[in-house]
Amino acid sequence: MNRDFRGKSLPGEVVEHAADDSITQIIAPFENLGQERARGIDFGLQYELQTAFGTFSSLTQATWLESFRIANTQIGPTLENRSRGVGGGARDAYLKWKGRSRLDWAWKGFDVSATVTYTDGFHEKLFFATDPNTGLKKEHWVHQTFVFDVQGSYEFKFAPPVEAAPVAGYSKGEKEAGRGPDSEGNGTEGTANFSLPCWKKCINNTTITVGCNNVFGQDPPLAFLSAANYPVPSTIRSGALFTSA
Repeated sequence: MNRDFRGKSLPGEVVEHAADDSITQIIAPFENLGQERARGIDFGLQYELQTAFGTFSSLTQATWLESFRIANTQIGPTLENRSRGVGGGARDAYLKWKGRSRLDWAWKGFDVSATVTYTDGFHEKLFFATDPNTGLKKEHWVHQTFVFDVQGSYEFKFAPPVEAAPVAGYSKGEKEAGRGPDSEGNGTEGTANFSLPCWKKCINNTTITVGCNNVFGQDPPLAFLSAANYPVPSTIRSGALFTSA
């Protein structure tokens, strides 16, 4: 308001006045005043083993957050937020560890996988509870969680039958049958026509999948400073790989 009075408003700043010169609206743009500095490692490990009983593969991805420092203003202090809810609350957290590991087995159209997801815990500062010995606000540890998911699928793949002993120049595959010189123009089919039954054609290359998320029914951790009594999953942070719980 003082800058508007002096006629030196910053770009984007607007102070609207009514006819009697009373202020009706103030528009102030957002400015980048603070800073965030994150330091950590995103890493993964993948392995595949082919055997006579199928292909076994594993994939593990994880994030380790060594530090996450925030300064809300240019002159304000830079505070460490790793493993702590933002502002001491439970709506958000910068987790030290988060990861996901998957084990998969594939064999003759079958595919079975099991996945475990780990979410680290964090501290929330209880503004309504004070330690009588120190006079400081108490902290509650929102514990870490492991969630297990399983999934199984089967893919139907049918190949058209082939002749046991094909004769060169005479026998025909499925695509060639009925398309040779003998069949063009006179409507006569080839000597051999191999095709799948109708029911196999309908489900060929079809995959049926069943699965279950959170097999053991793991409840979310208790968080006192959340309206839902547990951390809001969509805002839990840990790093670049995994930005949601």
